[in-house]
Amino acid sequence: MRGKLRKFSAEYKAKYIRPYLLRNVAITRTNQAWSVDITYIPMQRGFMYCFAVMDIYSRKILGWSISNSLEAKW
Repeated sequence: MRGKLRKFSAEYKAKYIRPYLLRNVAITRTNQAWSVDITYIPMQRGFMYCFAVMDIYSRKILGWSISNSLEAKW
C-alpha cells in the first residue's frame, strides 16, 4: 500500500493561497499564538487521524487527540 499512496497535495492545488498572517509578528511570549495540525496515520485497515495544538513560542504540545474518523463530534 505504501507504494500506491498518491500525492494529494501535488494533485489538488488550491485556487487561492492564503497569506501567512504571522509573517511580520514577533512571537515573544507563551500563548501569544498557537498552531494546529491534523494528519492521518496509515494503518493496516484504514487510517487513524491525529489532531494537535502547539504553542508557537515554546513549541510545547498543548493538546492532542487521535480518532478513527473525521466526524465533527471528535
